[in-house]
Amino acid sequence: MIHGLDLEINNLERSNAVLVEDQKSKLAKNSQEYNYAHELTSKLQSLEAKYYSLEVDERGKNTDLEAVNYSNQALMDRNLDLKSELEALQKHSTLLTQQNKDLQKELDSFVETDDVVRRNLDRKQKVDEIRYKVDSAIQNSAGEVFQTNSRSPQRYPVHAQGGGSSQNYTQQSQPSRSPVQRGYSGGQQFGSFHHQQ
Repeated sequence: MIHGLDLEINNLERSNAVLVEDQKSKLAKNSQEYNYAHELTSKLQSLEAKYYSLEVDERGKNTDLEAVNYSNQALMDRNLDLKSELEALQKHSTLLTQQNKDLQKELDSFVETDDVVRRNLDRKQKVDEIRYKVDSAIQNSAGEVFQTNSRSPQRYPVHAQGGGSSQNYTQQSQPSRSPVQRGYSGGQQFGSFHHQQ
């Protein structure tokens, strides 16, 4: 009977030893799993932090992208405005160029007209000078003739009474009071005076 108990105890001890070894193995495995889980938790936390950092960075990039898009749209609108202004300036430049050509033509015509007027004025001045010289010469000549006639004695016929023959006598001409002058185109005409008996 004791032998049977010993066998049973031995069996129980072997079973217990197996259970203990199994328990140790499970504890070791559990420790490994715990360490692995802790490592995974650390990696997960690191990934979460990285993800959060990436998310923040993405939000910042999205904000920057929105700002860039807004700035790009503003630049496109500004480009359209500048294009419209450039077209308006080109049209205005074309208009100014045409106006400049027209003004240049008017200036050339004015210069030509001014040259013609200047030549006509020079010609008129020369004509006036010639007329003045001719008038002066006529006046001088008329004055000399008048003075010569004033100094020269004149003969007047006298008829004798009773049907006699006529006789001539000399009478000193009286000095003239003033010459009679009449203007004419291009000079002066002087009228002569006569002593009438």
